[in-house]
Amino acid sequence: MQIVRKLTPVMAVNAVIDDRRRVTFLNYGEIETSHMEAVDFLRTYVEIAVPQKFSTVVTSAGGYALDKT
Repeated sequence: MQIVRKLTPVMAVNAVIDDRRRVTFLNYGEIETSHMEAVDFLRTYVEIAVPQKFSTVVTSAGGYALDKT
């Protein structure tokens, strides 16, 4: 994002897909603002509350079967 801020104005198309690769959210706009709109949309579906802090967390953004390789 630091590099993008030096290049402004930069526009972006953001797409959020579900587990069947169907588009569930699509927007266009200034890159940082439109990205955060997509993140806010997705947050309710992908964030979980964690009752304590951990020193290491392993995650995958792809999910099965995208993450198997």
